[in-house]
Amino acid sequence: MAYYSNNDAFPLPGYEIYFTRFADSIIKDHFSDARDELGRILENFWVPQEDIIKGGGGLSSITQSLAKLLNKEGWDKKIITSALHVEGKVLPSKSHEVDHYKTFARGSIGLEIEWNNKGPFLR
Repeated sequence: MAYYSNNDAFPLPGYEIYFTRFADSIIKDHFSDARDELGRILENFWVPQEDIIKGGGGLSSITQSLAKLLNKEGWDKKIITSALHVEGKVLPSKSHEVDHYKTFARGSIGLEIEWNNKGPFLR
């Protein structure tokens, strides 16, 4: 899967934002309200040096800080379920818990936070 940047779709100084599968067009043209809200949240998010240095275990303080900012704006956990219909039968489906999910005028967006840099990565 190819990732690419598009600063016109999500201009946010201090961040490198990458897209895949036309996500840049979707957020720019159809979810500008979500893009603007996420931009405001990320402008207020910063990572203190001591949070990078100290050990993790579970949710890091970095992940917790960003999660608090998102939760304050209504980006809550959500379990997504789906059903597969084949020739009149409903087949069992897996569900997935999304870290942050919010509904906007044109639809809903799910957002996962991943912060899992292990020691060998930093060597």
